[in-house]
Amino acid sequence: MRRSIAHETVLRTWVILGEILAGTAGAGQGPIHFIFDMHVDPVGNSLPTQAKWDFYNLQISNINWVLDQTEPVGTRISFLSSGQWAEMIGLEGPNGQGAKCLQRIFANGGQIGTHNHSEYRIGALNWGQYPQSDPSLSHSRQVWQDNIATVNQAIQTALGLQTAMELAAVNSVRGSHIPSDDNLYHQLMAEFGFKVRQGGAEED
Repeated sequence: MRRSIAHETVLRTWVILGEILAGTAGAGQGPIHFIFDMHVDPVGNSLPTQAKWDFYNLQISNINWVLDQTEPVGTRISFLSSGQWAEMIGLEGPNGQGAKCLQRIFANGGQIGTHNHSEYRIGALNWGQYPQSDPSLSHSRQVWQDNIATVNQAIQTALGLQTAMELAAVNSVRGSHIPSDDNLYHQLMAEFGFKVRQGGAEED
């Protein structure tokens, strides 16, 4: 399986962390605590449908690999999904590999959030994109609505949660490339009920 340079960097990092956690850091070393923030970026909408499914399955494989490394040492996982990837979980259904992957993530952290760039949903597996420099609040609001709703649908599919309160307790972290204006970003955080922003501009 071909992996990107970024993925190879992650693999090397986990080898180093594994050595540290295995006890090679020295007898006097106290516990090292990690917060692992993992997310799935959107894939190009112009790709053929099969290529989108190939990406979806590659991410499932990558996520399961990370969990294989983190589960033995009790690392808690915070996972954010793009709506585009989450949509495929709903299409596969509750017995699909995506749902099983989301169940495993949830069991290892309980926190599944929403991450997007500037994609909005047009139809099944069809996501348009606004320019990331787009200053329109209404466009940003549409992007937020479409991605959050689709991640909620994936959570419903995988975990069986239904009420707005249950979904909000799990889909509780927000990362978005738009709006770029922090005041508008916080306005949408309040509108959609999010209190935790993805690490970056405001590391939490």
